[in-house]
Amino acid sequence: MGPILGKAPEELLDADRDYYAYHQHLWVYLYRKEGLAFNDLPSTEATRQAFERFVQQYNAGALEKEYYQTQLPPAVLDEAKTTRHTWSFVATQQQQEPGLGGGVALLEEHDSNLLRAVQASVRKETTASSK
Repeated sequence: MGPILGKAPEELLDADRDYYAYHQHLWVYLYRKEGLAFNDLPSTEATRQAFERFVQQYNAGALEKEYYQTQLPPAVLDEAKTTRHTWSFVATQQQQEPGLGGGVALLEEHDSNLLRAVQASVRKETTASSK
């Protein structure tokens, strides 16, 4: 990001009042300053404590100037992952194709699987009730 603000901002944050308005700022702060991902914090209490640390740094003017903007730059938000977990979804060749084809195929596959599950459940209930 840019240079440190170096002075207290005109409007100070309140750790209770401003939590939701500055949650994205917290994500970036945790990622850049503490090497943590927001969703990896173990509890609501830990999240609140992290926000209090952020507020102390913010109110002291110890953060980069971008933190003091209402909206952080999109590139900065993209960089700050909210979790360290990596999903391991495997897509079929058709699903990987550009355009709607892949997404539609995935929905059709999901709907077919759901339909088969419902049909099996109905058959099982019908068989059980006829005995």
